[in-house]
Amino acid sequence: LENTAELSDEENTARLGDNGRFGWLAQTTHIGLAVATSIAQGLQPTQGTKRVAQRMYQWVQAHKGDGLISRADDQSGFSISTDADWAGMHSVTGEVRSRTGVMTLYNGMPILWYTGLQKTIATQWSDAVPVIATSSGHAETHAASDTLVRALHVTYFAEEIGGELPRPIRIEI
Repeated sequence: LENTAELSDEENTARLGDNGRFGWLAQTTHIGLAVATSIAQGLQPTQGTKRVAQRMYQWVQAHKGDGLISRADDQSGFSISTDADWAGMHSVTGEVRSRTGVMTLYNGMPILWYTGLQKTIATQWSDAVPVIATSSGHAETHAASDTLVRALHVTYFAEEIGGELPRPIRIEI
């Protein structure tokens, strides 16, 4: 971000409001905002974040008609996929944690999605700290583990309401 000057209290309140609006859209109708919202919420409150919000509002304006669409003829069933990056924001913000993304669909309709930073830190191998994401493969493994937890939650819920989901659970990585 070009301008690193801190925001005033009023500007920071506006930034938090913007983040809240983007978060609501990402969790309800425009999942394409999920990663950008997650990143924006982790940025330091500087003048440069105003530009980030402006770009996100431009994206929303350009995609306001592209919300979730359910197709009646889609009978593809339950699917879950995950992906991870290995410290993907390091060159931009210095963040060393990897990011996990999860998408769960039922008949092509998203029913659960998530993006967030992993609770491990990407670094070079060290015998002193054995539980860290030491490679992109390690970050993908952490993402798969987190995704399995979320998939089990969905299957337990489906079973409680009388739905049947395939076993074993297949996760596309």
